[in-house]
Amino acid sequence: KTEYPIIAGADIASLYEIKWKPKYLKRIDGLPESYFKNEFSDKKIIIQYVRTNSLNINARWIEAAYVEGNYIPLNSLNYVYEKFADLSLLYSLALLNSFLLNKYYRAYYTDVNVKPTYLSQLPIPNISLNQQLPFIDRVEKIISLKKKNHDTTSLEKEIDVLVYKLYELTYEEVKII
Repeated sequence: KTEYPIIAGADIASLYEIKWKPKYLKRIDGLPESYFKNEFSDKKIIIQYVRTNSLNINARWIEAAYVEGNYIPLNSLNYVYEKFADLSLLYSLALLNSFLLNKYYRAYYTDVNVKPTYLSQLPIPNISLNQQLPFIDRVEKIISLKKKNHDTTSLEKEIDVLVYKLYELTYEEVKII
């Protein structure tokens, strides 16, 4: 194989959704072999690296989508691969795109770049696969509906409620957020 599809931050159209604009990396002598690692063919979460420095308190700093295929991510993205079978990528994606984790991220990290170091410090609870299912089911529905250009706001809000419950927030605490 001599051409590999590449994916960039601009390919994330909205939460959970990509709109890939075809672009390819041609394999030629001199390019590092690390560009063509096997894990680039796995399913992954992609997260925009450069984000807004908006003064809007509710501006999103984490925008993530799920991708399957052998895309090579460019440096305008962070990417997360499934490292442990007991932590679903779709569960992780639900948390990353949640309102709560975006507020948390914005409160703790002021850099306009979403960096892997910061992402690795996010408090993502390691719960059983059975407990992850409500998140996974909703993310699967969102991805499917986004492909058909349907609105997914209600499902995204359901995920936010699940996240508040996961972190055991009270109604009063949620109102503050």
